[in-house]
Amino acid sequence: MSTSFGISHELDGPYSASGTGWRRLDIMDRIFDQDPRATPFFELTGQSTATNRDHFWQVRGVKARASAAVTEGKALTGQQVSAPTRARNRVQTNHTGVEITRFSQKEAHYGVASIWEDQVNLRSYEHRASTEFDLISSTEVTETASTVPKMKGLLASITTNVSAINSTSLTETRFLDMLEISWQNQDSPVLTCMVNSKLKRAIDLFSAGGATRNIDAQTGEIRLNTTKYYSTYGEVDVVLSRDLNNTASFAMLVLFDKMPMNKAYLDRTHLQPVAKTKDADTMVIIDDLTLEFGNEEANVKYSGWLV
Repeated sequence: MSTSFGISHELDGPYSASGTGWRRLDIMDRIFDQDPRATPFFELTGQSTATNRDHFWQVRGVKARASAAVTEGKALTGQQVSAPTRARNRVQTNHTGVEITRFSQKEAHYGVASIWEDQVNLRSYEHRASTEFDLISSTEVTETASTVPKMKGLLASITTNVSAINSTSLTETRFLDMLEISWQNQDSPVLTCMVNSKLKRAIDLFSAGGATRNIDAQTGEIRLNTTKYYSTYGEVDVVLSRDLNNTASFAMLVLFDKMPMNKAYLDRTHLQPVAKTKDADTMVIIDDLTLEFGNEEANVKYSGWLV
């Protein structure tokens, strides 16, 4: 999917026709900012450090609830230390190139004081968007001579509470069913619901067909945007994602506990010069990271909603 940002004004000049290229004709009115709403999963997850391309961490589990009653005076026998479980994910390298010819560096550009600053800013935005896509959608791939290593993203990491809804409409009752499943297995007071644009409209109409609508008589504004849902099973933050499928047979809604999730960096995001091989200067925005997740059974993934 391609998204346009910023505002541009085309200029007619004696040496060119309108609309033939931004270098001579366009004024970029604003710089490309890192908008946290464009990469919600990246913003919601924490940060940690990886020390190897195969990143390992430990997850603690709690045994199922059961009676602890014993006869009076019973001796304690066979009590074992509760050891953590080792989890792993593959570190992947992400890079986005920035290349500017010597000619382009010398000539003037309307509305751009520094062509390097402009291009690095734009590519940084694209780099974070690509990282967001991988953190959510990547499937783990082991490195070989012909394959690029990839991490296991959020969707691939959810394996227990997974269901194909098969063209069923998203209702508030079904949403509560998902929350109940997560509540049975999670210990965080706040869950996150990540949803695509089509299903978000269904959530906005929860509670008797639209009781969440707020009409301001003074300003004439209509507000229909559910960002927080309070239920018996706790609070839910509702966020929009461009990286969840919107099509009818694959539309997806994901509930996850963000507390144990981190971006584990083997090497932090940085700008690195690349050896010059032609009449251009090249740099690369590069990092090495993977997704670190904790209580997998607290996460729920339903796909195939009717949209």
